[in-house]
Amino acid sequence: FKPRSRRLLEQELSLKGVDREKIDQAVADLDDEAEAYRAGQKRARTIPKDDYDNFYKKLVDHLRRKGFGYSTASKTARGLWSELETMDNS
Repeated sequence: FKPRSRRLLEQELSLKGVDREKIDQAVADLDDEAEAYRAGQKRARTIPKDDYDNFYKKLVDHLRRKGFGYSTASKTARGLWSELETMDNS
């Protein structure tokens, strides 16, 4: 139930001995960008919002540990920063 990348989920299932065909079925509907957003939302709330560079680094590092590629993690961090800024200015 913890959001993680498609690649990481495939790896975990493979290590547990799950058949490749079943792994492919299990991850077929996963959208890495949506999963990265879910994984980043909760973490973003706990990172101080006073410094973009710190926020960006911490969130990207968190998402990379969840198995997301750099481009997905970076895009998600930028998007969440913009959302949080918009909410703070409302």
